[in-house]
Amino acid sequence: MNWFIEFNNSSIGRKIQVAAMGLLLCAYMVIHLFGNLFVYAGKGTFNHYAEVMESNPVLPAIEIALLGVFLCHISVALYSWILNRRARPQGYQAWRSSGGQTLSGKAMTASGLVLLTFLGVHVRVFRFADRGDDLYGLETATLASKPLAVFYLLALAALFPHLQHGFQSAFNTLGVNHPKLNSLIKPASSIFAAVIVTGFASIVVYISFLQGGRP
Repeated sequence: MNWFIEFNNSSIGRKIQVAAMGLLLCAYMVIHLFGNLFVYAGKGTFNHYAEVMESNPVLPAIEIALLGVFLCHISVALYSWILNRRARPQGYQAWRSSGGQTLSGKAMTASGLVLLTFLGVHVRVFRFADRGDDLYGLETATLASKPLAVFYLLALAALFPHLQHGFQSAFNTLGVNHPKLNSLIKPASSIFAAVIVTGFASIVVYISFLQGGRP
């Protein structure tokens, strides 16, 4: 047991934790986007999907597990960042990863903090609001606020580099690091990030700017 604790406290162990939990969160994003796309089918279909999901008896356990994964992901990532800053308080004069430092790599910490702020707002609005049985009505009423809609779009802009870099680096951290595979993973990470961000952004634009927030 001691070796397991020591490994998880090591820099490699922390990287693996962040990578594994990051991929779990990527899987959740796919499922979450799939459900939200039902908004295009109209109020009845969207609310029926929400009712089916919320009637699942294991949903509370899934939400708690998901919250735990997210909190561990962000806390371990921030802890590693703090340790790196303490180890090199003056910063790197020149640093490059195996594939060269990318803009998305530099933006991971900043985008993560933006997304943490967004998550707090999103959960407050959609999980703890008094919406009755009309989730569709809550979503359209919420996104009728143009400032809030713009905030969502800015958060999605921050999500893109986080997903793009995180998806690719997670596989490398977990040992998937071969020239042929890397040539596939790199564009796949960009496509994955683009699909997720575009999907959610389209919903915001559709409800707030095209529908005008009408139910």
